Amino acid sequence: MFSSICTGCVGSVAGNEANVRSRPPPKEWYIPESFPYSHTHIDELKEWPQRLLHVPSMTSVEWQPGNIYGGHKEPQYRAISYTWGRWKLADGQQPETGLAVDLSSALPWQLPRINRNHFTVPEFRQVINDICRPLASNLPAVDFLWLDLVCIDQRRGPLASLEIGRQAAIFQNATGVAVWLSKTGKHAEDLKRLRWMLTNIVTLVHGLESDVMHVFRHGPPAKWQQIEILIRIRALLADPWFTSLWTLQEGYLSGEGHCELFFVFGDGNIFKLLPWQNEYSLGLFKLSSLTHLCRAMLVTCHTNAATTLKSDDDFKSFVNELDELVRVSGLLAMTSGGQHLSLLGVARHRFANEDTDRVYGIMQVFHCKLGVSRPGIDPMRYFDRQELEDQLGSALLEKFPLQSQLFVHTEPVERGRAWRLSSSSAVPVEFSFPLHRGDDLFNTGKYCQPHCKVTTQIASARTFGYFTGPVCWFYQLQYYWCRLQDLAKVDNRSGRPVGIVTKSVRIFFPDAMTVAGKAWGSPLNTGHTLRNNDPEQQNAFGHWLAAGYHWARLIVLHLGSSHKKQFGLILLHVQADEVLYWHRLGLVMWYWDENLVATEARLELMEPLTGQGSLWQTLSGLYG
Repeated sequence: MFSSICTGCVGSVAGNEANVRSRPPPKEWYIPESFPYSHTHIDELKEWPQRLLHVPSMTSVEWQPGNIYGGHKEPQYRAISYTWGRWKLADGQQPETGLAVDLSSALPWQLPRINRNHFTVPEFRQVINDICRPLASNLPAVDFLWLDLVCIDQRRGPLASLEIGRQAAIFQNATGVAVWLSKTGKHAEDLKRLRWMLTNIVTLVHGLESDVMHVFRHGPPAKWQQIEILIRIRALLADPWFTSLWTLQEGYLSGEGHCELFFVFGDGNIFKLLPWQNEYSLGLFKLSSLTHLCRAMLVTCHTNAATTLKSDDDFKSFVNELDELVRVSGLLAMTSGGQHLSLLGVARHRFANEDTDRVYGIMQVFHCKLGVSRPGIDPMRYFDRQELEDQLGSALLEKFPLQSQLFVHTEPVERGRAWRLSSSSAVPVEFSFPLHRGDDLFNTGKYCQPHCKVTTQIASARTFGYFTGPVCWFYQLQYYWCRLQDLAKVDNRSGRPVGIVTKSVRIFFPDAMTVAGKAWGSPLNTGHTLRNNDPEQQNAFGHWLAAGYHWARLIVLHLGSSHKKQFGLILLHVQADEVLYWHRLGLVMWYWDENLVATEARLELMEPLTGQGSLWQTLSGLYG
């Protein structure tokens, strides 16, 4: 069926090795005359930091073979996530301000001085002391702390790159990670208002319904509650911690591990949220409490959007503003619910000293070591952000062929690069299943079952995605989506299709108003369709796509399935610069549950809607 259009699809493939560009490293790049660790010692380090701060003596001690730090073997340690780079003082500024950390012995690198308007040296020392004392039954007192200023070589170079590539292990193995909101709650009155604010966030949400995952399920909250929720969350997100690039990764990595991630405010106040006896009151107010609350609100709001948003403009405005706040801040992406693919998009809103940090700063979330962080890489090599994004995209395709494709671009991307994540990527809120729960779970197909193979290939000196898997014409699949709707079981009391079938298809595009130059006006008017799940509009949009494109050019690649959800890419056959490839237009998700379909209809629908039968044929080709 597809032989007539697959000829030449691969184009002129130049091989799998990307062009290596030798560039001078950054001016501040520190190349040691001799590397302090042998390859054997690097292997022995495994998950242990190069250095830890011994708090009682305020000494930065180096790792020694056997995981010994200053005579202590494999000590428990805390870690701290905070931000300081934007407030580093230049020579001559605030000459009376001392070094950020008052150590008892000097380091090989110069410690910075930090603007006292951000935090003072005594405040920093108070926080260090407070977070190392006993905090809860599972957070005993510790003598060691991982603190980036004194544990990562601040002379950018291979030593720093090695440690940056090991952030996942360092944070996940800490006995608790403190999130220091250094500008929040410094004064007693501010802290009082902060406690009231955080308590109210939980009260407003938790009090609406006993099961937080069903918040708003039975209608929107009152107008005053909507305003209060936005005010409280906006005030908390104003802290610089929520605008720093590196804290984005640290917050996710800590939450993914088994360690406690708790808030510390101002000059060391550790907030405890009581009196609830539930997941939000394990003694400390945790980042996961806030992210889970926000995610619960968003998921349930979007689930209810098809009916509520039509009749309540105020609620629509509330949902959109909450959605924007949570997405831009990265709160949703920090959860382990499938939204981590949007971290690269969130990174564009965070402060970074260098453009490449927008990839280096999140790569550990995906257990990747890219660019100069890879062990054994030539320290004189330089990788720009496009190269790093290609490396990240390739690594994700290899590890997670299905999950790595569950995103849309909210802005145009370069030709041939739509196959991988970019700074404009966003993840539909409906795609909420784990990306990391241990590779063994994915190997057994417990969560996701890929139905195609995706890799990369080089064509015309550019990296494209390359797929091999089941495809069918879009217009044919659209027919079966409509049949699914028509043949669904009907509730005799209401006369409506049963359950999930009423929203059987979701089509996600980067821009629903203009798709590949074709105008699509009413009824979609929300830019990209991440917020649109009205089944009537989705069906109308699907009909428009099927009719608007020549039948021989628009296909669906069946990516795979997860539980009752089926996923596919919408691809358009194009030619550019003498390369024939499939342009990645968008993403589609549909539901198949045979229990919601009348018995006589199951045989007709099962194969077409699960990627099997004569409707689907195997095809290989470039895409991007």
